[in-house]
Amino acid sequence: KKLPLSSSTMVRACARLASQEMTLPELFSPPLSVVPVIK
Repeated sequence: KKLPLSSSTMVRACARLASQEMTLPELFSPPLSVVPVIK
Protein backbone atom coordinates (compact mmCIF):
# COMPACT_ATOMS: atom_id res chain seq x y z
CA LYS A 1 0.00 0.00 0.00
CA LYS A 2 1.30 3.41 -0.95
CA LEU A 3 0.79 6.34 1.37
CA PRO A 4 -0.98 9.46 0.04
CA LEU A 5 1.04 12.62 -0.62
CA SER A 6 -0.54 14.22 2.43
CA SER A 7 0.98 11.46 4.54
CA SER A 8 4.53 12.43 3.57
CA THR A 9 3.70 16.00 4.53
CA MET A 10 2.39 14.81 7.89
CA VAL A 11 5.60 12.87 8.47
CA ARG A 12 7.70 15.97 7.84
CA ALA A 13 5.50 18.06 10.14
CA CYS A 14 5.60 15.40 12.85
CA ALA A 15 9.37 15.17 12.54
CA ARG A 16 9.66 18.91 13.14
CA LEU A 17 7.30 18.76 16.11
CA ALA A 18 9.20 15.81 17.56
CA SER A 19 12.53 17.62 17.29
CA GLN A 20 11.10 20.83 18.76
CA GLU A 21 8.97 19.19 21.46
CA MET A 22 10.81 16.17 22.85
CA THR A 23 8.33 16.06 25.74
CA LEU A 24 5.91 13.92 23.72
CA PRO A 25 8.02 12.02 21.15
CA GLU A 26 5.65 9.04 21.30
CA LEU A 27 2.89 11.01 19.58
CA PHE A 28 5.10 12.25 16.75
CA SER A 29 7.65 9.48 16.24
CA PRO A 30 7.36 5.73 15.62
CA PRO A 31 8.18 3.40 18.59
CA LEU A 32 11.54 2.38 17.09
CA SER A 33 12.64 6.02 17.04
CA VAL A 34 11.22 6.75 20.48
CA VAL A 35 13.13 4.00 22.30
CA PRO A 36 16.66 5.47 21.85
CA VAL A 37 15.31 8.94 22.65
CA ILE A 38 13.95 7.83 26.02
CA LYS A 39 17.12 5.92 26.92
